[in-house]
Amino acid sequence: LTEEIISESKKAYNVVREAAADIGSRTHAWCEAYIKTGERTLPDDEKVLNGITAFLKWVDEHKVKFISSERMVYSRKHHYIGTLDAEAIIDDKKVLIDFKTSSGYRNEYALQVSAYQVAAEEEGSRYETLPIIVRFDKLTGSFSITKLGSIEIEPFLAAKEVLLWARKQKVSG
Repeated sequence: LTEEIISESKKAYNVVREAAADIGSRTHAWCEAYIKTGERTLPDDEKVLNGITAFLKWVDEHKVKFISSERMVYSRKHHYIGTLDAEAIIDDKKVLIDFKTSSGYRNEYALQVSAYQVAAEEEGSRYETLPIIVRFDKLTGSFSITKLGSIEIEPFLAAKEVLLWARKQKVSG
């Protein structure tokens, strides 16, 4: 391997990553607009359309009744802020929902949505079930649901502390 090949590989990886992030952002924006307005104008981009198709299948199959979208929450106790994707009634139960358009499930998703639920409950929200993560596949137009088995705030708080420590190292180093 030459340095040129390594450099070109890094550039190609970043192009693919940024394109995937753009597809995810546009899919999220469409879902947010749908939740808030009911607007169903579909985009031309096939991967964004696949994500939206998966979202609409999930909404229809589970008879999702949205309560809110893109709501900011703050934990006074633990000093963090976040924006949850949605709250809805599903199977007659109020649930907090996080949307993902990634190619697979990652464990850190559970930490993120746990933190959202802890902050929302501090603010007075009450849920009748643990949060869920709904992944919309950009390639197949299918969805998958991950139901949390427990709220995992301790690992989230530990990760937050590591991030704060790393930021301090960059500033002083």
